[in-house]
Amino acid sequence: TPTLLGGSPWKNLAFGCPELREDDDSHRLRVQHVLDAMDMQKVKKLLDTKKASQNPFNALKFHEISVKGRVVSRASRGELDDLLQVLDSDEETSVLLECCDQGEMDEEIEGTPDTAWFNSLTYTDIVKISLARALLMNPEVLVLHRPFHHYDNETGNRVLQRLVQHRRNRGLGMPEDERHSRRPRSIFYSPETYDQASKADVFWQIGGGTVFETSLARINKDFSP
Repeated sequence: TPTLLGGSPWKNLAFGCPELREDDDSHRLRVQHVLDAMDMQKVKKLLDTKKASQNPFNALKFHEISVKGRVVSRASRGELDDLLQVLDSDEETSVLLECCDQGEMDEEIEGTPDTAWFNSLTYTDIVKISLARALLMNPEVLVLHRPFHHYDNETGNRVLQRLVQHRRNRGLGMPEDERHSRRPRSIFYSPETYDQASKADVFWQIGGGTVFETSLARINKDFSP
């Protein structure tokens, strides 16, 4: 089951990669490259918003949006970003924040991680975040059990192409001219279809209580035993 962490989209993508810094332009470019390659435009857009874990609005139970001193709307936490986008940044605008007393605010900060941005994601988005996280770690060995099970055939084949690119370039989104200086990458995966299996370089089959090497020619087209 794919899992998301409380906090910002960046925190979720960079989990396990402490060297990835959001304030480093080269790191942001690599993350954006991986998101583009994985067709994750919605997640990419979320990275351009304020990080949830650093957004002071998250501590408030409600917000009042004021234009030129006149309150025009009240919003819940989940509605705030949409309301802010309506305001014209060229006008004299301000955001008036009103909340409960300080004790209640502190309690909400401590007890409620920000997950409002989760609501805009589809199941496929969440699954792709987990895989993008693994690709950003850029491991030398990647083991994936049924990684295409969550997608339709077209999406699964596109994801497989990105895994092939990761292996060939020794890191998806890494500089191609530095490929020779990186160690080889290996990916072990269990495919769902014959076409997905055909992209592998080595074929292993499990059967009869053992694991043995086979060939593509011995795999049934309908991918049955």
